[in-house]
Amino acid sequence: MTGTQLPVVSGFIDSLSVFKKAFPGQQNYKQETLVKAVLNTSYAAHDATEDVKTLGLLMKQTTLLGPEILQFSFPPISVHQGLLFGNEKSKNMTSLHVLIAKGVVKHNTAENIAGSGLNLSHLHKIFQRDGEDGLRATFAQKNSEGQARVSSTKRVLDSVIPKLVEYFEKNDVN
Repeated sequence: MTGTQLPVVSGFIDSLSVFKKAFPGQQNYKQETLVKAVLNTSYAAHDATEDVKTLGLLMKQTTLLGPEILQFSFPPISVHQGLLFGNEKSKNMTSLHVLIAKGVVKHNTAENIAGSGLNLSHLHKIFQRDGEDGLRATFAQKNSEGQARVSSTKRVLDSVIPKLVEYFEKNDVN
C-alpha cells in the first residue's frame, strides 16, 4: 500500500476473524472450504478477481451487524506501518543473527529491533555514544502511535540491555 492509497481507503477487515465468529466449528477457514460449506458451491480459487468476488459473497453471508464487524477492523495506516516494519526487518535482521546466536536477544526481540530500523552497527554506535542509558532510551523511545520503538517493558530491558552492553564491551563491531 502506498501513501497515495491511504486517503481513499477507509479501513480493512480481518475476514478470518469475522468468519470464525460468523461460521463457528468449521473444519478449517480456508476460503475454498468456506465457499463449499457456506455457499454450497466452488469457484476458481487463486484467481485474484474470483477470490475477491467470492470473499464479498462470504462476507454478505455472515449476517453480522456493523458494530460486530467493526471489532475486526483496522485503519489503513496500520497496514502501511506493517509494510514499513517488514521492509526494515528484512533489511536489518541479518546483522542481528549474531546476537541471537550468542543468546544476547531472542528472535522476537531481534525482529522488533530490526523492524524499528536498527541494525547491529546502529546499536553499537548508540552504545559508543551514550552507553547503556542510550540503548535503554532508544529501545523505549515512543513512535507516533505511542508505542515503544523496540520495547519499554522492564523485564525485556533488564534482560537485553545488560547483555548488549557486555557483548559490545567484549566484541569489536564495525
